[in-house]
Amino acid sequence: MDGNDGTRVTVTPLAGTNAADLRVCSPDGTGLGCDLARTIFDFGLVVERGDFSTDGKWSFLMFKVRPGNRLQRGCSWTLLKRRLEAVCPLDPSAAKLRAAAANKDAQRQPFIFQVCGHEAGRSAEPDRCARSR
Repeated sequence: MDGNDGTRVTVTPLAGTNAADLRVCSPDGTGLGCDLARTIFDFGLVVERGDFSTDGKWSFLMFKVRPGNRLQRGCSWTLLKRRLEAVCPLDPSAAKLRAAAANKDAQRQPFIFQVCGHEAGRSAEPDRCARSR
């Protein structure tokens, strides 16, 4: 898949059941699988099987879902597809920019933390910590 391809979401209802296969091919992003699962659960669906794969740039996710007990009527597969597409990153460069910004924040100046302690019953140099502040 080259950088010009976008997100692809397919929803295939399984014949003779209320279940469906969901396939998502999208630029990778932090928390993408969690966001997709949350969207699926918000629709009242239960994930029977799932598979996630990524190369760090693109991700491929598959779910087999069925309506849960609280879902009284059928699921709008078209609306689910639109919501899943909305959760996915738009392009791989956006994911790269977010990752670069996170790395930049992680490379800030280190914070030096000093801990001083005294043994109980010993008063040798009790003001040493106070002087080093």
